[in-house]
Amino acid sequence: MSPDIIRRISVALILLQALFLSGGCKTGIFREQLARKLSHHQHLVEGPEMLPSDSLNAFYVLGGNQDNLKLKIKEVGRLYTEGKARKVLFLHRRGITEYAPKLERNYTNDEWATEYLEREGIAAGDLEFIVVPSAFFSTFAEARAVSSLARSRGFQRLILVTSRHHTARTWGSFSRCNHDNRLDLYIYGVEAKTGTFELLVELQKLSVYRLLVFPLDRLGIRL
Repeated sequence: MSPDIIRRISVALILLQALFLSGGCKTGIFREQLARKLSHHQHLVEGPEMLPSDSLNAFYVLGGNQDNLKLKIKEVGRLYTEGKARKVLFLHRRGITEYAPKLERNYTNDEWATEYLEREGIAAGDLEFIVVPSAFFSTFAEARAVSSLARSRGFQRLILVTSRHHTARTWGSFSRCNHDNRLDLYIYGVEAKTGTFELLVELQKLSVYRLLVFPLDRLGIRL
């Protein structure tokens, strides 16, 4: 199935789901319903006290825009300072971002992330950027690459840090890449400002993963 066909199906799903979910609902109630559908509650860490401290724990920070990443970085810094994990794995992103006066050039995306992570007290030696091969279904590609890396490094627990409305798709992806249960997975949802359309887009992505990506993966077919 070509990416163009998938995009067309995705747009149709967004519209159908919006019509189905919004029937007679006020905007606030509609958004709350959407947010609940997109959160994975069973393994969602509600507070840092629920995370066991261990040197064999690692954080993995999923990607996002800069404002979204700042929220994740702040939470990771707090949990790191409390000793919940001593290793921070961060998605490598190509390209440049805002201008850095001290460098007299723009930051690379990784330099920008490093700057903010170090401001939150994370030691440079405990930070590692993970290169994930480009893929149309990027969250599932992250899950495959990061789960494999975590196993090879001997980590016992992997703490996934993402936006709260992204926790269902994140958990679905990483749990399927942990079929042997060698990793003890936790997911930490950060509250991020999201509009109704963004939530609808995430709902559409979650539907495509559940209807297409996960079933094909069980058959050994990778997209």
